[in-house]
Amino acid sequence: MVYMIIEHAHERESLHEHLKRMPAFSTMTEVQLAMLRDKMTMKSWKPGKCVFNQGEVGDTFYVTLSGTADVIREDDDGSTKCIKKVEDGDYFGERALLIDEPRHASVKAVTALKCACIRRADFEQKIGPLGEYLTLQGEAQGEKRPDWRELKWVSFQAV
Repeated sequence: MVYMIIEHAHERESLHEHLKRMPAFSTMTEVQLAMLRDKMTMKSWKPGKCVFNQGEVGDTFYVTLSGTADVIREDDDGSTKCIKKVEDGDYFGERALLIDEPRHASVKAVTALKCACIRRADFEQKIGPLGEYLTLQGEAQGEKRPDWRELKWVSFQAV
């Protein structure tokens, strides 16, 4: 795995456009998106390498810039299955920005994979605690944890 700061203008602009198209960030202002983008780092994995494993505690959110990966879930009986294919523009690990819990699946690079990433601590340092800026778009219907796709930005304050 290789870590890099996003330095080139074309990569920064590409990431900005990726973030803008993501439903989870669609209500953020240009300033908010720029702050989020500027705190992200780039990471790369070779084919066959794991991004993270099921059961690990997650603290990082990933946006796929190029390549593909499989999201693999291991059941209680030890059997595994691919539950999702991740491609350019997809994102994964979003729950890590919301809650401190073990990963529900593993992610493994199928091809050379390049992602922009942000750790929860970096997100909170730059933008603030995510929970303070999100609200449910519908009723949680008694669920303990909200679904990321049901959340929207409601306020913003630079930290």
